Amino acid sequence: MNETIENTSGGGSLGKVMGILAIVVAGIAIVIPVIGVYLTIVSAILAAFAGKSALLGYIAIGINFMSLFLFSPLLWVAASAENADENSIAGLVWFLLGTQVLALVFLIWKNRKKA
Repeated sequence: MNETIENTSGGGSLGKVMGILAIVVAGIAIVIPVIGVYLTIVSAILAAFAGKSALLGYIAIGINFMSLFLFSPLLWVAASAENADENSIAGLVWFLLGTQVLALVFLIWKNRKKA
């Protein structure tokens, strides 16, 4: 009974679920060609709310960075090869990276606040 009260008040089990879901979504984002870069946003949001299971959130955000930097080279080629007067995909690249950085900062801030 006491164990249940501790888990619900600390958010440990919900944070663990969010962290595991973030890792699963980040893994799926690697293998799906077009939608995968957008799934990194979903994974970052889930990782940001990992709670006490911050390690799972850090792992998911790390997988997202690897996915965006290493496994999405066409995204970088398209961003660098674009003309200035066309719609900018470079904004999408910075948005995707900014989402990961914001999720990481939020996760660090939330865990420092608890400590």
